[in-house]
Order: sequence, then C-alpha cells, then structure tokens
Amino acid sequence: MESYCSLLSMSGELLSNVWVSDVPEVGGRLALRSRNANGALLGQYFGRGDRRVVALLGDFKLPCLLGTRWTGVSREWWLDCVPLESTSGATRTQGIEARGSAQGPP
Repeated sequence: MESYCSLLSMSGELLSNVWVSDVPEVGGRLALRSRNANGALLGQYFGRGDRRVVALLGDFKLPCLLGTRWTGVSREWWLDCVPLESTSGATRTQGIEARGSAQGPP
C-alpha cells in the first residue's frame, strides 16, 4: 500500500509530489515512487547538497533525510524519517509551510 506525499525543502519550497510506502522497510525507511520527481530530488540532493526534506503526509509534517542510489537500471529514492534538531533542541518543522502548487499524483 502507498500514500500520496508532498516533499518540501527545509525552506518550504515544494520539491515534488510522490508516493511513499505505507509500511516502513527495515530501520524505518520509506520507499518513494514517482515518474517525474528525479529532477527536483537530484537538484536537492546533489545540486544543493542537502538531504534534509519535510514530508507532508495528510496533516503530518515529518522531517526526513532523502536517500538515493543508482541500481544500474534506474534510480531508487527513499526517506529516512529522523528528528532534525535545531540548536535550541526544538523539532525543525515549525514554521515550514508548503510553497508552490500541489498537483495530482505523479
């Protein structure tokens, strides 16, 4: 089973809308699936050098680390949802709002 999810940069910029696995893999990893997210996710991961993203799942904002690997045939993406701490110790999802227009499923 999968859920629809919007991925945001830490500044609130909409990166992509993707499908995520409902059942976490070993270690709490969530697999991503999208036909058109590679450009934005590659830009975030390699261009900006920032793996930190926020996953919007319904009413929940989950701070996550973006992961990827090339399998020889295609690129796989996943999210490792971990607490992202600020210097004050507060969770870094406060004040993050979606920017950009959310579109239908990819």
